[in-house]
Amino acid sequence: MRRWALGLLATLLVAACGSAPMPSASPSAAATAATSTPIVAATPSSQPPTSTSTPLATLALDESIKLDPTRVLQVCHGTFERQSLPMMECGNVIKIALQALGGDAAHVARADFRFACTAGPCLGASSDLGNVVVSGATLASEVTVVRGSDGGLAPTAIRAVEMPAAHPFTPPAVARPAVAGATKAIAGRTPYPLCGDETAPMHGPFDQAARTCFLTGVLAGARVEFVARSRGLEGEPTVLIYRFDGSGGLLIYSLDKTDSVDTGRWLSFWSGISDGAGDRVFDLGGDQTMAVAVN
Repeated sequence: MRRWALGLLATLLVAACGSAPMPSASPSAAATAATSTPIVAATPSSQPPTSTSTPLATLALDESIKLDPTRVLQVCHGTFERQSLPMMECGNVIKIALQALGGDAAHVARADFRFACTAGPCLGASSDLGNVVVSGATLASEVTVVRGSDGGLAPTAIRAVEMPAAHPFTPPAVARPAVAGATKAIAGRTPYPLCGDETAPMHGPFDQAARTCFLTGVLAGARVEFVARSRGLEGEPTVLIYRFDGSGGLLIYSLDKTDSVDTGRWLSFWSGISDGAGDRVFDLGGDQTMAVAVN
């Protein structure tokens, strides 16, 4: 039985009958690691993007629905192609999908966001229409989200779908690269299958094979680590250690760019993942937690 899809449809029909839009949320305090802007309650455009579905309801922002980047893996597909467009933000679209889930949101372990177009860059109206596949242990549903003329977001359709197919992946050897100046917690981190230890200029070229290994491992739900070392504009060292435990979000350790390796401050935060342009392969995407110091 497609319990999620039926429950979601009931949620939206109730919202259509009795909910009134709430004011938009106030922005959260600025974080060292950037977070998404708040969701705005939406009114679908009078000329929405082409879709086979009619909006069922406009959902007012529910402050109790939270997106926890430590627990939910956010996967933002194809977003790098639309960086020049005023587009829907991956983390906010996923929040709207979780809000549509209601009580079932607690069971979501992964959310995959894609724009509605299926090939090539999404241009024009297609950048205002996207789909989120939310999946738990055994069930999955797809929520279509439209951006209205007021810039707000609303779910327009919900359907039961098959669970996302597992990505084939052969884990590399387990290793734990040493990093100069690392704190005790980072130096003693649990060794994971290591996709690569990259040293590259700030703008590339990058180690495409190692980055592809890491992205594939994340999509496959496998433990993986990737280390990226570089230099900033003034020659200061930068180090990013990307780690995925097989579930939940990505944990990133970051060496503060303003300090030297010997005295640098290490930070950690959680994030989702997105496609990256060219040999960058992947980037961070979706909501992130605030960065905290690592001892």
